[in-house]
Amino acid sequence: MKAACAAQSKKIFNCAALLGFLLLGPVPLHATEGAGSSYPVGNELAYANMRAPGTYYLMYYNYYAADSLKGINGKDNPVFSKFRIKSNGVAFRFQHVWQGKFLGAGMQSVFAAPFALLDVAKVNPAGTDSGDKVTGAADGLLIPLLLGWQGKTYSQALSLEFAVPQGNYDKNARVNTGRNYWQYAPTYAFNFRPVANVEADAKLRYAFNCENVATHYKSGDEFTVEFLAGYRPEPSTAAGLQGFYYLQTTNDELRGKATAISGTGIGNRGEITAVGPYVSHIFSKAFTATLKYQHEFNAYNRPQGDRFWFQALLPF
Repeated sequence: MKAACAAQSKKIFNCAALLGFLLLGPVPLHATEGAGSSYPVGNELAYANMRAPGTYYLMYYNYYAADSLKGINGKDNPVFSKFRIKSNGVAFRFQHVWQGKFLGAGMQSVFAAPFALLDVAKVNPAGTDSGDKVTGAADGLLIPLLLGWQGKTYSQALSLEFAVPQGNYDKNARVNTGRNYWQYAPTYAFNFRPVANVEADAKLRYAFNCENVATHYKSGDEFTVEFLAGYRPEPSTAAGLQGFYYLQTTNDELRGKATAISGTGIGNRGEITAVGPYVSHIFSKAFTATLKYQHEFNAYNRPQGDRFWFQALLPF
């Protein structure tokens, strides 16, 4: 498994270099190995829509705040008498929609690179704070090829995504903006429009994590569903509800054995749900803006808080 991950990582790096997407800049909202993810779940809206051929630039800003770290029973983890995390993240995303078709599908390539400011407090009952404040690059998101089939009422897309460990990382640091391991994830997304001004979207993603070679810690597999139900009162404006469901399906492992961390149970498996409103408006052919809010609940072995997103689309 280690050899396969290493070989796959080399191929991914070469692909990323050929694409030429080297950026500093959404952000993994939780920076602890046992309770975080390389993928910024909840950041997208247009799960299966394919834009016209061309190169597009997107900017994401995210603010996340949580003052509760839930344990295996969904209650505050007693390991910490005080827990707080605040995150400000900015990400820059390039996506190119290619000319032509492959198997009847449009083709798109994506790279996003985040930059994060994290403020974390983790105080144990003895009063020792193992948190910190850090600023730096976080791990990138690479989609070498996304295939999208566009229909009148139903569109769908397939891709293989990679989290690229380009973020700042030091195994001796209390808090890191990077995670120091590759992640790869097949995805399926759809967009359903039963009538012209109503849509329902979802993206299903199953992620496999490689081992962090610095700590010999391997995070478990992650299943996520991002969803949206929206209404367009006019073609340029959309509003509705959106959110996500996250479930860790396999155990975290340390040196090949399932972890047994106090308060989290065997394997440190996480779960969380979030939902909230969104509004999006197309101001012109050159500018689209989206605002989102997500409230988290039913968290297990995860921080629980609130997320605010601002997204902007600018074509070159």
